[in-house]
Amino acid sequence: MNAEQVDTRQFPSQSQDAQFRQVLEKERRRLLQRSGEDGDGRALGRNPDRTDLAQAYASRERDLTLSTLEQEQLEQIEAALQRLDDGTYGRCARCGQSINPERLEVLPYATLCITCQRQQEQV
Repeated sequence: MNAEQVDTRQFPSQSQDAQFRQVLEKERRRLLQRSGEDGDGRALGRNPDRTDLAQAYASRERDLTLSTLEQEQLEQIEAALQRLDDGTYGRCARCGQSINPERLEVLPYATLCITCQRQQEQV
């Protein structure tokens, strides 16, 4: 196999593609539903003291952090769904080789094979 050829033997099959799409769409729906939630959804109902304000602030910071992480995950899921549509799902974005289907089962929006992921983490 020369440098221009890509090994397609392990790319997800059409039935696996359908399964990955189902998992990705389910997680996408979950994240979208969660993003519609508003904090903890309760009002204090009295004049807050410093402790209440500090707890509310900490809770809001946690929610914002989770929101940011969930937004990033949502973007990764949508990109994976686009790769499914484009026929490039399951290919490593760096080397072009197939991503092990077992890796995709654990992280269905993975863009790198395990070898390239390890190399990236070492940098």
